[in-house]
Amino acid sequence: MLAAALRDSGPLGGTGPCVHGGMWQAAGVVRAGVARGWCGAGLVWCGAGVVRGWCGAGLVWCGAPAGMSRRAGRIVRVTTLRDTVFVPASARAVAAAALDAELFAGSAARAGCWVRRTRGAGRVLAVGDELRLSLPVAPRGPRVPIPLRVVRAGTAGFAVTAIGGPLRTFELCTELVETAGGVLAAGTVRFLVTGGPSGALAGRLLRRPVRRLLAARTAALRDGAPRWASAPVVVGAAIVRDGWLLAQQRRYPRRDAGRWELPGGRVEDGEPDAAALTRECREELGVDVWIGGPVGPDLPLPGDLLLRVYAAEVVGAAEPAALEHRAVRWVTAGELAELDWLDADRALLPALRALLR
Repeated sequence: MLAAALRDSGPLGGTGPCVHGGMWQAAGVVRAGVARGWCGAGLVWCGAGVVRGWCGAGLVWCGAPAGMSRRAGRIVRVTTLRDTVFVPASARAVAAAALDAELFAGSAARAGCWVRRTRGAGRVLAVGDELRLSLPVAPRGPRVPIPLRVVRAGTAGFAVTAIGGPLRTFELCTELVETAGGVLAAGTVRFLVTGGPSGALAGRLLRRPVRRLLAARTAALRDGAPRWASAPVVVGAAIVRDGWLLAQQRRYPRRDAGRWELPGGRVEDGEPDAAALTRECREELGVDVWIGGPVGPDLPLPGDLLLRVYAAEVVGAAEPAALEHRAVRWVTAGELAELDWLDADRALLPALRALLR
């Protein structure tokens, strides 16, 4: 029954097969308010909604109580869980914690769940990365595998959604709202199951591990953001000229040779970000730059470093040169995806495309 309820849990707003099988196909008496019918599997339905006749092999159900809806003859049970925490840190620090792949996996493990990345690499979670979440439905019992894809990753929040598996509708998101004293991190998980008694059972079994996962996630943001707020910073320059972005190709270390990144480097102790970025561009490119505002979120790097990127423009007539790198190249928004970017820089591609528009 649990497997059937999860299998029929298609995306909200879509269409799917009517509830079918012996449980729904037995003849029975249908009355306003209560539907009673027996078959080999047990009682068809007895609830507070209004059942009006049959629809092929499934029940037509209307007058849904809260949390339910009718879709193609199926009873759809939508569960929405929320957890909000106040984080006394900047929005950029909280966003960095939200995009930290290690923090996400660690918080899931504390909730008794497993998270493994199946697409993507590095410390930062980027749009398009794919994960596999495993939810325990009972102590030492079976687990529900949920393939997920990152669909949003920025300073305003983070979101993943199911891309298949037995529970095809599953959404986890974190909205970040900056206040005068910090950030409200509002976490939401939304999933659905279908069917009568089997759907109710599936919803009850999933609610507890999902609630633990959500609580662990928001607690991890609260505890992890202050660490990122004080982390050593690596600055990067998104240098733009007439709709083109400057990228440079790494020469070393060997594992990164040939990959592309934005110009920049480590901020020294007591050095302002702008001064560090100006110094790095002179050393790496031989040019002076004007420094604008931040681009995209702050991103966690291996070694507990934080990458912060600023918009920039070349000042003067000098042309950027590859003084410390293998090559430099100007690229358009359409060419960004063609380069083999370092993992953290790849996470900035949505923000860089927006900058080039």
